[in-house]
Amino acid sequence: MLKYIIKSSEKSGIVEYNWLYSNYGEICRLPKHRMAACVRYLREEGYLLPPKPGQVDSFVCPNHDAYRKNAITWDKVKKILFMSVFTPIVVAASTSLITMWITGFFR
Repeated sequence: MLKYIIKSSEKSGIVEYNWLYSNYGEICRLPKHRMAACVRYLREEGYLLPPKPGQVDSFVCPNHDAYRKNAITWDKVKKILFMSVFTPIVVAASTSLITMWITGFFR
């Protein structure tokens, strides 16, 4: 759905919600309440801009994070890999060095 919103909003930067439902929703056979849930989820995740105060919620507008979704995902994967691979190696090496120092291996 996010890719469809980005592709549809290339010219004007926004997509009308009713147009999105009549095109994407009917093609994918999504009822309106599921479309609304998807849009709400994308807004909560920060991929779509929230409506401005006092503005009718009838437009969907992707923000900068929506265009770099794969880059953000890769950044999260790199962070997880760093924390789960590099950190245990450093902890194990430092523990081994401390143990060898205490047992007198370096004398």
